[in-house]
Amino acid sequence: MKTIISLYEFEAKNKELIEENKNLKDMNYSLFDAYNHISNESYIIEKKNNELERKNRELERKNKQLELERLDTELAIRNLRANVLRLTDIVDNVNKTIYDPL
Repeated sequence: MKTIISLYEFEAKNKELIEENKNLKDMNYSLFDAYNHISNESYIIEKKNNELERKNRELERKNKQLELERLDTELAIRNLRANVLRLTDIVDNVNKTIYDPL
């Protein structure tokens, strides 16, 4: 036996389905907007991350350069100290020669 619904029941059910469809469309637009927002934020974050990585590589390069300069400075200081010791020996020998010739 077939169930026959009244035109009133059909229109009420149709109206309910139309409203549900409208709500689903609204939710779909909201989700699409959220997706676009997340996508834009993701792009911005990726762009900032790339910039930070570039700056990090630049700082690492500068750090290596400073380390080399520090090592060069240490070597120069050691050489200066060695030269001071040699000059001190020379001065001592000259003083001995002048003040104690024999």
